[in-house]
Amino acid sequence: MLINERTDFNLQNKKRWTPLHVAIHYERNKIVPQLILPENLNLPDIEGRTPLHLAVDKKSVENVKVLLNFSSDVKLNAQDNKQQTPLHLAAQHGHSEIVRQLLAVSTTIIDALDKDHNTALHLALQHVNGETAHLLIERSSKLEATNRKSQTPLHLASQAGLDTAVHALIQKGVHVNPRDKMQRTPLHMAALRGHVDVVQVLIDNSAQVDVTDTNGRTPLGLAIEDDIVTMLQNYMQ
Repeated sequence: MLINERTDFNLQNKKRWTPLHVAIHYERNKIVPQLILPENLNLPDIEGRTPLHLAVDKKSVENVKVLLNFSSDVKLNAQDNKQQTPLHLAAQHGHSEIVRQLLAVSTTIIDALDKDHNTALHLALQHVNGETAHLLIERSSKLEATNRKSQTPLHLASQAGLDTAVHALIQKGVHVNPRDKMQRTPLHMAALRGHVDVVQVLIDNSAQVDVTDTNGRTPLGLAIEDDIVTMLQNYMQ
């Protein structure tokens, strides 16, 4: 990329990328600081992604730091066409260092919802990113937020088999028996996926074992592991 005094740093191509977007996407990190202006710092591309979105998506700790340090006007709450913030992307990728960078600037973005009403924590758990999930659990004030499937973080942690995240959420005081749109509880999810350790944590914390989903099935009816079947049968006796 050639830079001279006539370069228009705000010029956009068909993707509505500025030279800053291009440099970040192709990881031309040395010239990124030269391309940042107040006018293009938060400029969205055709997918609604700002330069910060792209830096997070490329998992570039260096470029995220450069953008955050350039100005306090960088929009951490900017949402792309999927209504996802840079924090949503960092959580989805499981990039804990970038999550820390973003939250060090502001924690007000932590419970923002995307188009599916997922918080960053929902996405971290969906993608089985345990370390990132724990960072968000410690800082979020809405640990029982539900997405469009009426799933709470506890549903997703149980589904993912992240027993330490399940324990952390319960320690924070979340309800153990929330229902999603199929009327399934976290125990249903854990039993269905065969996560023995999660089933044990939920049972130890008073999860209901005799609840039925919309198909009339209990966690025992969905269990696929013999150990879980035995565990649930013993608990019901």
